[in-house]
Parts: sequence; C-alpha cells; structure tokens
Amino acid sequence: MKVACRIPGKETRLMGIARQEIVTKSNPLVGGFIQSLILPAIKDEEGKYSLAPKQAAKALKHIEEGCLLWLSPTGSTEDNGLRLEDLRLGAVTFAQRAEAPIIPMGLITDEAGRITKIVFGDAIKLLPTAGVNPFELEEYLYVSSVLVLASIAVLLPADQRGTDLKQAEQIIQQKENELSRYSLI
Repeated sequence: MKVACRIPGKETRLMGIARQEIVTKSNPLVGGFIQSLILPAIKDEEGKYSLAPKQAAKALKHIEEGCLLWLSPTGSTEDNGLRLEDLRLGAVTFAQRAEAPIIPMGLITDEAGRITKIVFGDAIKLLPTAGVNPFELEEYLYVSSVLVLASIAVLLPADQRGTDLKQAEQIIQQKENELSRYSLI
C-alpha cells in the first residue's frame, strides 16, 4: 500500500499518527522513512496516548497547510470491528482546531485481516471548538468523535462494524441531533 508520495520539490502531503512503538520498533531499513511520515503518540500512566506538544503543533500546521493527517478515532478493534470503549478524541480535536473537514475512511478486510478495499465517506465539517461553550467542550468532543466513528462504520460490511456500531446509521442521526443542541458562545 502506498502511504505517501512526494512531488519533486514539494513536502509530503500525507502524515499519520501512530503509537510510538510502531515508529521505534520498525525495521531499521524503513525506520527513517516511517519516522518522517508518522508522528509518535506516547502512552501515559493511565494508558492514554497523546502527542508531545512539539509533535501536536507539527500535526496542526500540516493540516493548516492543506495536507492530510491520517489517524484513527479508536485505538483498537473487536473481532475485526470498531469499539466505542476505546474512542480517541484526537481526530476531532485536530480537525476542529484547524477548521478542516474529516473524511471517514473504511478499511474492508478479508477473513485473515488483510485490507481488500478502502472506502471513503462524505466529508464531515464540525463546529470549531472555539464556538462551543467551554463547559460543554469535553462532551461536544466526545459526541463529535462518536459521530465520526459511526460514519466510518457505515462504510463497512455489517460483520466488520463491531458490536457497538451495528446500528451506525441510527447513531449518526442521534449524534447529529445532539450536536445541533450545543450552545454557542
């Protein structure tokens, strides 16, 4: 799979965020290549992954320059399906800070877990976090992240959605209704 391409004289337009061990434990021959394309997320004592401030600023600048940032809204899957239990807020946080849309991408796999097809959904444009009441911000980020995850789930076959997202279409409708109720500053 091609993960990035470079036009002569241009910067790489695709960058990703992944667990630090993916970057540090990669094959030494491809390690430098991976390190230039992947920002390492570091796990804290509570098991939460985040970027160092310098790396977060680099990711935000990358998006603001019109480039793509690839990251997952969930850290793990369940029997080849998505899980709400391990929801991450990073995709929504970066998109809202940069006022950029989120493009849902579903990776359809075969029985062995190999990717057989990549499907893209319609862009999701969310309210910038600056427009959300500060007392409602954490809940707003969570609801937005569930909407994004459900938007990915609808791109997948029913047996690959995971238990939490079997009814993804209804979850999308519910979360869109919830998002419309947030008060603006």
